[in-house]
Amino acid sequence: GKIPIVPKIGIGYVAVTDVAAAHISAIAAPEAAGHRHIMSADSMWLAEMCAVLRPEFEPLGYDKIPSFEGVPYFVVKLMSFFMADMKTVALNWGQIPRFDHSRAEKVLGIKFSDVKQALIESGHCLIKNGDIEATPQYKEKYMSEAAAQK
Repeated sequence: GKIPIVPKIGIGYVAVTDVAAAHISAIAAPEAAGHRHIMSADSMWLAEMCAVLRPEFEPLGYDKIPSFEGVPYFVVKLMSFFMADMKTVALNWGQIPRFDHSRAEKVLGIKFSDVKQALIESGHCLIKNGDIEATPQYKEKYMSEAAAQK
């Protein structure tokens, strides 16, 4: 919500539960020893991530999920001289990383979770852990239910 624009960059994404399962599998699989395993289920543009989060969280009072992707590169480049995190954005502009995670699937037996669902679950986790402030609408829908069930 601090920067109301979505830069044209992409990132790899994986559910933390998939990473945990991979660690457990790596302990038990002798063929995993001494090898690195790519744990990125898929890559998504930041705008796509925002589009996944918006329908879930906007009705709950999170109305600052960026939706404007039209920021020109020169603006990001100019901002990179004054904001450290914009330097990374400028360096990765227009790129979406692609990863081959076939070894993790084959050797570790990992079946990657749906990244869109994992992204939504991550949003809920950030709110419930207090990293993102819970809105009154969120508290009413999710936190009052949890309190009522106890």
